[in-house]
Amino acid sequence: MANSENRISMQKPTDIPYTYVIGTGWWCSPRPITWKPIQGDDCIRSREFHRLWYYAIDKYTCPEKICIVDSASPIRPEMADDPRLEWMSLNHNFHTYHSPYHEAFDHSGWVKSALLSAYYALMCEADYFIYVEQDCLVRGDGWVDAVVNQLDEHVAAGHPGWMFGDGRNGCPGNHDIQQSLFVIKQSHLWPFIQRLTPRPKGPSLMAEQQFPLLSS
Repeated sequence: MANSENRISMQKPTDIPYTYVIGTGWWCSPRPITWKPIQGDDCIRSREFHRLWYYAIDKYTCPEKICIVDSASPIRPEMADDPRLEWMSLNHNFHTYHSPYHEAFDHSGWVKSALLSAYYALMCEADYFIYVEQDCLVRGDGWVDAVVNQLDEHVAAGHPGWMFGDGRNGCPGNHDIQQSLFVIKQSHLWPFIQRLTPRPKGPSLMAEQQFPLLSS
């Protein structure tokens, strides 16, 4: 499967007028999560689901690099033979906001994956950074072009150079933004990183709550 997917990648057009890096995080464990209610099927954090995630990325996007930030996971996915893939492992599992162990760290593992892959995109001098969470399947020809064009119009109108998914399709009454898929223009990557890096003051906030504050 990896070889066939790689052949698809090599056949993609190279005349795209902009460059982008896709970032994501990774966590997979043989033990089920017991310290929080599971939202959705736990298979979204499995090696099998990663194959679907990579297939969708390879079929519907054309990034220069795909940066995967691993939270010291005991299980790694099967990596396709794709030179665009870059794997980086943290020294610890820094958990999520929902974990009882999260307060011991400045940031959760998820926030660290967003920060590290965003900084990687900045150092690659990519025109855009797109974060696609490990449980997020993208679909549709030309969706990146549509999002990039919308973001450019957003910036031209004087708004910040980042856009997040719409959370209105989540739980009733919960209109938090959706951080599983977001895009940032290169000129706004450093301000985004600077705003997200300091340890939050007061009670810890979920990423869905931190990002609206970053955008204000």
